[in-house]
Amino acid sequence: MSAASSPPASPAISVIVPCYNMGRFLHEAVESVLAQEHPELQIIVVDDGSTDDTVTRVRALPHRVEYIRQDNRGPAAARNRGIRAARHDVLAFVDADDLWPAGKLRLQLPVLLEDPERDLVVGHQQVFSLRPGAADGARDYELHDPHFIFLVGGGLYRRRAFERVGLFDETMRLSEDTDWFFRYREAGLDYRLIPEVTILYRRHGASMTHGLDAAGKGYLRAIKKSLDRRRRTAR
Repeated sequence: MSAASSPPASPAISVIVPCYNMGRFLHEAVESVLAQEHPELQIIVVDDGSTDDTVTRVRALPHRVEYIRQDNRGPAAARNRGIRAARHDVLAFVDADDLWPAGKLRLQLPVLLEDPERDLVVGHQQVFSLRPGAADGARDYELHDPHFIFLVGGGLYRRRAFERVGLFDETMRLSEDTDWFFRYREAGLDYRLIPEVTILYRRHGASMTHGLDAAGKGYLRAIKKSLDRRRRTAR
């Protein structure tokens, strides 16, 4: 491959930030993206019908972001809206109440680009929460042990992945990212799991997945949908 036809060492990345009533965390999420020091980032905040001060928080951000507001339709619809607005061929996500760890893009981007057939690089997640007794709004965090479970914010994607697999299922309010990952694997597409942490998941009482019952039901639905697809394919 000639130098003229080689892929750029640091391609531009579109980062999609869905937000529903998480304005108080938004600044920190965007800070964690900017801390990657990537040369060209398009940051898109998709406000999924928030009733808090999200729009005011967006205007106060130190870095210009693109702001899209829609009626409340759930995180899948917010992510899909962001994908449609993205200008670049490499996509990434971070929920407004989560964070990217330092070095996320430095770890994932070379792995994504080393194989032209690879559309997805995923890593491990690490849960964090306020330390007991810490004031609300403080940044005194307790980190839990890293583990792998697919979270959309832990991946780095080529746009082509969504063209091949489809967008997130907007009928699912929970585990829509797990459902998408199952569809990706069922399609036999190439991905790489790296051992490092690539998403910091914030545990707090206002999270949509707070409570094992709700999160478990969403995950079980994603598994059932995957099994149903496989049965139909086997016929």
